[in-house]
Amino acid sequence: MKLLSYNSWLQSQSQKDGIQIENQVKLYKEVYDFSQKLEALLQNGNHPTFNHYFQKALSIFHRFAHQVSLRKFNRHIYTLASLYLSAKDNDMFDHTIEIDKYVKCFIEYSKGKEGYDLQSVLIEKIVDAESHILQMIGYDLNIVVPQVYFIEAKFKITVQHGELSKLHETAQNCLNNLFFTNACLYYEPKIMVLCAFQLASDNLKMTLSDLDSGEPWYTIFSVNEDQYQQDYEDMQELLKYYQKCLQLLQM
Repeated sequence: MKLLSYNSWLQSQSQKDGIQIENQVKLYKEVYDFSQKLEALLQNGNHPTFNHYFQKALSIFHRFAHQVSLRKFNRHIYTLASLYLSAKDNDMFDHTIEIDKYVKCFIEYSKGKEGYDLQSVLIEKIVDAESHILQMIGYDLNIVVPQVYFIEAKFKITVQHGELSKLHETAQNCLNNLFFTNACLYYEPKIMVLCAFQLASDNLKMTLSDLDSGEPWYTIFSVNEDQYQQDYEDMQELLKYYQKCLQLLQM
């Protein structure tokens, strides 16, 4: 089951506003790169819920950006607001204090001069962006992120040869990297996880083992043969979409 209809997924407001798919992909990648660089300054990476928080933030951004043309808002401010909103939703900190931390890291990233006036303006912009995002996504933060399925997959997937810990690490990176695309709007979280493990095993040249039941590894979330055939087809479809996006970045 897809999260959106195919036509609805394709027809974002940016598409309707004349932004071609290759430019959308490049802008999404810019947002993703910015979020990673900002996180390096924020140092949230060691928090136990980091991947849940990071994936939810980018899911929030993509949900908003699907409904508002990329021409119509400041991508950096709204990415920052998405990260901050997700952090609050994940109970990562006392949000009455930590907004200053996010603003200071943004200023450092921008190599701007830190000062009270700039901080005040940025805080106001983040709060306004946060309110706008919530309105556009219907105040729905009940987002199931792929990380939930990733944790389950780590206990079920094994390899014929090689370090399992290396596979897990690479698959985690691949899973987060999938969020530079808008795939989270169309593909189920479990499909993104299957795709991440396939990408990781390909990168590491590892062979994923069949399950103890004798079924293929990609059936870990399937309940019957029809379901695992559909999961496999969706995984292959997502892999092709991801590769297409990578190719568009080279144009």
